[in-house]
Amino acid sequence: MINLKSAKALGLTIPPALLARANEVIQMISRRSFLTNTSLGILATPLVGEAQQAGRTHRIGYFSWEPAPTPEVPAIGLQALRQALRRLGYEEGRNVVIVYRWAGFDPDQIRPSVAELVEERVDVIVTYSTGMVLRAKAVTTTIPIVCALCADLVGGGAVASLARPGGNVTGLTVIGPELAGKRIEFLRDLGASRVLGLHTAPPDFPVVARWRRENDQAAQALGITFEGVHARDLPAIENALARAATQPSAGVSFMEEPRYLVDRRRIAALAVKHRLPTVFPFAEHVTAGGLLAYGVNVSELFAKSADYVDRILKGAKPGDLPVEQPTKFELVINAKTAKTLGLTIPPSLLARADQVIE
Repeated sequence: MINLKSAKALGLTIPPALLARANEVIQMISRRSFLTNTSLGILATPLVGEAQQAGRTHRIGYFSWEPAPTPEVPAIGLQALRQALRRLGYEEGRNVVIVYRWAGFDPDQIRPSVAELVEERVDVIVTYSTGMVLRAKAVTTTIPIVCALCADLVGGGAVASLARPGGNVTGLTVIGPELAGKRIEFLRDLGASRVLGLHTAPPDFPVVARWRRENDQAAQALGITFEGVHARDLPAIENALARAATQPSAGVSFMEEPRYLVDRRRIAALAVKHRLPTVFPFAEHVTAGGLLAYGVNVSELFAKSADYVDRILKGAKPGDLPVEQPTKFELVINAKTAKTLGLTIPPSLLARADQVIE
């Protein structure tokens, strides 16, 4: 213990080596105050770093293929993402800024939108669909990209593997191996012997090619004819549905596509207009008037994507975060739409449903 006040009164200079060995140095404060302040200082040391981390304003880029949302057509999954971020302690206007970019279904707006996010120096980019991820990755290989709703990141070439993605991309997939077969099976149970499968990307796009193969195999096993149809916009969708309506015992299956999800109300209305049994990938299609959906829960996946964002903002590398595969699929049936179409839902199908909309 050294009393610097007494040393000063005696005209002594305490050698630095001696000060370094002292258990306690008394200056102009009491022992109790010194110990209290020293203890608080020691305890506060790690908290200062945490406070600085908590006080930092993170920048999250949200990049969407769809147009800017409206009250009538809210953005896909965005509310679930923002709520999950708040639960994790990220509040817009306090410690996080979300920079939004909307492509409006215009392919020419994709690269410029991502480039703008890069210029905004965002810490991480959140998007959905394999096509959007590939386009974003073409612009930046350094900013982490989290996909909240991707069909096939491996087949599309966005990641090296599900377990170790490598690079700057990770996130969640929406396709499980059983989906194609189950959807065609449900259409068969509704009386279909021929299925048209609609998708927006070209047939040779890797994700689409895999989806068509899986549907072909499932249809053959069930004794059903399957035909893939490239329908990227509403006029093409209506033409495909009109053609299907001229074929006996036809049903329609829709691929996991952002365009179909955004236009879900008009697509559901077109299917009813042409009196076709349809199966969709997401429950949102059915609540909008579609007949049947079998797939993942969109809100749950967007909420889970917030966990990836949180880990990345805390220092994790996206290439080290395994891509999560779906383990739960929901069957949702709109009984009102079935009645409008003059269809009777088999009791066995109703018994399997997670939700029936009356």
